[in-house]
Amino acid sequence: MATPRVKLDIKSNIKSFSKGLNAIGKRQIPYVTQNTMNQTLYRLKEITQQTMGKYIDKPKKFSTKVFYQGMRNKRALPVGYLYFPVLQSTWLKYSIFGGSRPAKKGRVIPVGSAKRDAFGGVPQHRQILKKSRNSTKRFIGKAGIFERVKGSKPKLLYAFEKQAMKYKKTFPFFERMNLIAPKIWDAIFKKNFDKAVKITMDKIESGALKIW
Repeated sequence: MATPRVKLDIKSNIKSFSKGLNAIGKRQIPYVTQNTMNQTLYRLKEITQQTMGKYIDKPKKFSTKVFYQGMRNKRALPVGYLYFPVLQSTWLKYSIFGGSRPAKKGRVIPVGSAKRDAFGGVPQHRQILKKSRNSTKRFIGKAGIFERVKGSKPKLLYAFEKQAMKYKKTFPFFERMNLIAPKIWDAIFKKNFDKAVKITMDKIESGALKIW
């Protein structure tokens, strides 16, 4: 599975918008495009972080990190990217793409009423085996980690993964970005363009700028 990454390519939008513009309007396009690209990507980043909880159950703050790569200067290609870091992608990709993850040796999953953290996972997962080995109340068997119960059979708390974990696609990352990106782009571009033209016209009228 690839790292989840949305590409924002608006070359055709700019070409269409530039038709019919006068010389002053066309001069603003590169500068306005750069600002709009970076502002749009930043807004998409905010929206993604704010709404992830609708599609992923109680995502940790670390999981909501989203990066973007915009235009470094006005001469760069009008292309940008919104993406998750490689580390976060190792688990988020299952919510975004769906699919299955091979069983991991030594990895345990909660069973029944076993203690869970605030996110439904195993608390201190990396230390669970070590702590269980040193505990007099627990022991590790072939099936997983058991709790000793006086006068009764041991209780299975955490089971070792034996089969691949299957995940359903729950986070429509690409679909949402492709739906809202054009609307956000258009709104920001129009605002930036009108502002840039006004500033240029004001400079021309005041004599601070001459283009002819």
